[in-house]
Formats: sequence, C-alpha cells, structure tokens
Amino acid sequence: MIYQKTSRYKEAEKEYMKALSFAPNNSAVHYNLGILYDDHLRNNKKAVHHYQQYIKFSPDAKDVSLVKEWILKIQNKK
Repeated sequence: MIYQKTSRYKEAEKEYMKALSFAPNNSAVHYNLGILYDDHLRNNKKAVHHYQQYIKFSPDAKDVSLVKEWILKIQNKK
C-alpha cells in the first residue's frame, strides 16, 4: 500500500500480485488491486475481475453493495 500511496502504481501492482501468489483468496488484496486498476492504471477489465474476487471472498463485507456499484459503473462505460 505504501507504493500506491506514493503514486508508484506499477510497484504496487507487483507487490499486490506477489501477495496473491501466497494468498490467492485474500479479499483485501483483491479490493486494493481493483482500486489500483480502476483509479490509477485504468484497466477496467482487471479492476472488475478483482472487485468480483473481493465480493466472492468477502460476500458479507459492509461495502459489497458499493463495490457492485463500481463494477456497474465500469461496465456502463463500455
């Protein structure tokens, strides 16, 4: 997250992917990757994928409905 906060987005992506290689079901990593791809790296396909993974692994999280809205917003841009 330090890389992301300091605008080093490619390094952040690399570290998040490394974290997923150890814990592929880690919803927090998927959530942060979704935001990274959505807000900074402008990769809608990857953002949606990671948002969906977040929902899959944390279906009872308080912000699931918000993340679903983000997915719809991305999909409506097409």
